Amino acid sequence: MSGGNNALLFYDTEAGDWSDTYFLDNKGIRLSFGELGSNKVYFVQNNRLMELDLITMDAVDTGIEYTTYLRNTAWVEMTNDPELPGKSLATVMWSGAVAYMNMETKKVKSVTYPFSGNPIPIQTLEKGPDGKLYMSGYPGGKGAAYSPISGEIETFSLGQAEGMAALGDKMYFGLYPGGYIGELDVNQPIQDGVNPKEIYKIPHEDRPFAMTSGEGKLR
Repeated sequence: MSGGNNALLFYDTEAGDWSDTYFLDNKGIRLSFGELGSNKVYFVQNNRLMELDLITMDAVDTGIEYTTYLRNTAWVEMTNDPELPGKSLATVMWSGAVAYMNMETKKVKSVTYPFSGNPIPIQTLEKGPDGKLYMSGYPGGKGAAYSPISGEIETFSLGQAEGMAALGDKMYFGLYPGGYIGELDVNQPIQDGVNPKEIYKIPHEDRPFAMTSGEGKLR
């Protein structure tokens, strides 16, 4: 469950009831299963890789520090790498690098491979007050401003903007997750963390899809 204490909950499909066991401060996105035949799963809690026994429902700290999210994982053996004895839990990080978590050495090794990533599809595209086209991608992380006149394009850090609208000399972005509103002053240089910047959070919302302006207000 995201938000609040980020609780990891368990539902018994045979008993049709929730387990009394739960863990707070869980950093998703996935549970990682142990090796074939194992009754163990792994999750990240307070930036530590935890091992959970599905029979006793007891969790122990593996001694491995991991500060980001677990995505799809696999147990792999790197036979030519002495830093990774036996099998390691491998997952792809947001950057595209592969992280190997070794249960024996208690270390995490990140390896960048020479692969070219696919382009990010355009999620939202709107015309700005300066005549440029502003766009965001899915999944979020990057935004771009394209000038049809000069052919120049400038990229900048941006969450997943579901909606966009121009108001005065500024572009506004409805950002997922969290329902944040980002503001970019088109007359000022683009600078990550400064322009654009987050100016407001819509309470109890997550995806501001439809955005427009009128009467000097953003709607």
